[in-house]
Amino acid sequence: DNLLCHMGHICVPASEQQKMIWEAHFSRTAGHFGVDKTLAVLQKHFYWPNLRTDV
Repeated sequence: DNLLCHMGHICVPASEQQKMIWEAHFSRTAGHFGVDKTLAVLQKHFYWPNLRTDV
């Protein structure tokens, strides 16, 4: 499936990181989560070096 992974998490390229944050925070299925919940949702499946700082 041509996905780059780090310790079982999909690596998200810089060009997609803000979109992923928006989707985890605001999407209709996610609700409107705070920082901690948004971070937890993203960390469950995804990785990028400054994920915690970016959220």
